[in-house]
Amino acid sequence: MDMAQNQVVTIGAALGCPLRLAVLSVLGEEGRTPSDAARALGITRSVAHYHLRRLVEAQLAERRGRRRGCRYAWPAQRWELVLTDYGPSADAPGR
Repeated sequence: MDMAQNQVVTIGAALGCPLRLAVLSVLGEEGRTPSDAARALGITRSVAHYHLRRLVEAQLAERRGRRRGCRYAWPAQRWELVLTDYGPSADAPGR
């Protein structure tokens, strides 16, 4: 597999988990700390950290800051890139 295919697989794996989608839904563009995300979803902080790391690896979220007080967010421009780079092409059937 080439790098682009690997990225598509990573994104698919990240989005294939319902809890990860829930984590994304509470982040927003402003971001949240892992503790805030965990509280909002009723999960442990370690579970939130695990899913946040997977989202960052897939480049669907970004980490802002270091150590205590770091925030994770999903910037809107990243979603535009995902949809542009990996979404259906303009010449796909049915378009």
